[in-house]
Amino acid sequence: LGFEGGHLSIPDQTNLMFQDMDLIPLLIQENYVNHRPKVAGSDRQRMQIVAKAADGISCGDLASNMMRGEGEWSLMPFLGVM
Repeated sequence: LGFEGGHLSIPDQTNLMFQDMDLIPLLIQENYVNHRPKVAGSDRQRMQIVAKAADGISCGDLASNMMRGEGEWSLMPFLGVM
């Protein structure tokens, strides 16, 4: 979403995610380890934040597999905010 993404509402951001549901998670997974959060004051805090991001990516992947494999399409909004 970039810099201007912070000005969009949650539903608008979710709608952007649904433009390509397969590509967005791959882009996030490929790049999250390079993120340098401002709230991380040390390398340890940064690693804790990255670990939380990895947990979130894992949960999103599980939900995506359930949605596609078992036809649980009601999980789509959950995936949008993951």
